[in-house]
Amino acid sequence: IDFAIDHPELVTSQADELPGHTHTFRLPIRQFVKVAAAIALLIVAGYAVNRYIDRDDKGGDDVALLEQSTENGERKVISLEDGTKVWLNVASTIRYPESFQREQIRELYLDGEAFFDVAEDKEKPFIVRTDAVQVKVLGTSFNVKSYKKESEIQTTLIKGKVTVESIDDEPKLVTLAPNQVATYHRSSKKIVLDNQPDTDMFSGWKDGRLIFDNTPLGTIVLALERWYNVKITVDDEKSLRCHFSAKIENLTLREVLELFKVSDGIEYEIDGQNVRMRGAICEE
Repeated sequence: IDFAIDHPELVTSQADELPGHTHTFRLPIRQFVKVAAAIALLIVAGYAVNRYIDRDDKGGDDVALLEQSTENGERKVISLEDGTKVWLNVASTIRYPESFQREQIRELYLDGEAFFDVAEDKEKPFIVRTDAVQVKVLGTSFNVKSYKKESEIQTTLIKGKVTVESIDDEPKLVTLAPNQVATYHRSSKKIVLDNQPDTDMFSGWKDGRLIFDNTPLGTIVLALERWYNVKITVDDEKSLRCHFSAKIENLTLREVLELFKVSDGIEYEIDGQNVRMRGAICEE
């Protein structure tokens, strides 16, 4: 087998005498096989790396991702190809493959909040990925709340079994039983596991209910803004740290504000999509 080399600096002293001259030499077959195998290995490795990068960027191996989103004040129910149902809360987005048939796992990306009723498939775990944690299940019902503007990511298990794992430099992993809530704190990067007998507070939104239990007003305001598609300004910023308990079901925004007015003596103004709350709502 003959090879032509156009680099005189790489051959014998004869090449030094004839710079730029093309030399031909004969390579033993065993060495040729080794060289060919090495070249083939490099090509395959390069291809695999490219495939891995492509998968990492797109969320699947050559699989285009579908996207479903909701605006403030909008919710929707989505049925996936495997039979899983997803309730998508306000101001949220999910991305997922059209089909999981060619995939080894069922993978979905969430920004916002969603409730999942996952179809069981022991051969293909179902994974919900957020910007800071991933939730892994086989078949179960659970809620994930992961708005990037909020300081916490909450996973609430209704039935079945899930694991929640952080994806930071020092990953943490917890396993949830039914009626447990895993809260990932963005600042400390810790996961706290709590028992929660009444999970309706975390998942009632899918049935049209907002439930707050000793919740800071600042958190309530964010929820109301997304739920009613408005911008709320609170004049007394100290009041944002006050805690309230409330159950809101099939109420208009004005009816909700009337509840604050009656119970706490605040005044409010509604101007289109802008709401202003005036007065000290509570004493710190």
